[in-house]
Amino acid sequence: MREKAVIFGNPKSLVGIVTQPDFTVGSSGLPAIIILNAGLLHRVGPNRLHVKMARKLATVGFNVLRFDFSGNGDSNARNDNIPFGQSSIDEIQDAMNYLSSSKNISKFILVGICSGADSAIKTASCDDRVVGAIGINGSYLDDNISKRLSADIVSSTQSRYYHSHLFNYKSWWRLVTGKSDLYGAIRFLATQMRKSLTRNTRSLPKTHISTITQLLAKINADLLIVYSEGSSTFDAFQMVYKEADILTLSSKLSIEIIKNSDHVFTLLESQTTLMDLVYQWATDKQRSWLTG
Repeated sequence: MREKAVIFGNPKSLVGIVTQPDFTVGSSGLPAIIILNAGLLHRVGPNRLHVKMARKLATVGFNVLRFDFSGNGDSNARNDNIPFGQSSIDEIQDAMNYLSSSKNISKFILVGICSGADSAIKTASCDDRVVGAIGINGSYLDDNISKRLSADIVSSTQSRYYHSHLFNYKSWWRLVTGKSDLYGAIRFLATQMRKSLTRNTRSLPKTHISTITQLLAKINADLLIVYSEGSSTFDAFQMVYKEADILTLSSKLSIEIIKNSDHVFTLLESQTTLMDLVYQWATDKQRSWLTG
């Protein structure tokens, strides 16, 4: 494979890296893959995941572009007042335009972690050139709902973390050797149990699911939604949506949960699991770009 730095956008302010397949790989007709920033992290991604993912996908013929949104990494800041929700879509479309003109590619797959997942799904809902989108640990919630649920989400994530350690024999061994605060976990779970007995269940307005449902209704692309079991976005997803109901919105939608993984895939095992999942999904013979 070959990698080169590119500058694109109007004005020429966006910086990225294109990972190209070897000349010997038959890549004709494959969509290009665009990997988006994860929050404030630049184009290498958390734990260099974007680099590893791009190189793995290039081995089977995909051209992969990972670039920095404006004001992030090496890309210049914008000089307008367009909110990120819109500017991110505009810049993804700039990336698609660049690959169309430089590589003669007309179809695209978007991949994003965290806020990049939200940008990927939103762009797929408004641009038919996107034939596939992979959203990893995205919230897909508007700010009002996120703020309203933030305390409950944090509490749910901590409860699940401590619960798993409570029934793990390794945690008890670390307690015996003085390397674990298992008593703290027990105290936390006891506190949460008392709270659950005394508080009323929060109700959400009927419009609370409009964000993801409205987006999915507009998307014709193949979709893969991925969550880390240890990510707070997974708790938000469970709290707001019912997986079975979401799956009925699109026959092209798949939802996968990666066990024993945190939000940014710190463990090498988690990174490998994620990359294998993305690779298998993108190269599945049932994908629209492989069936013609």
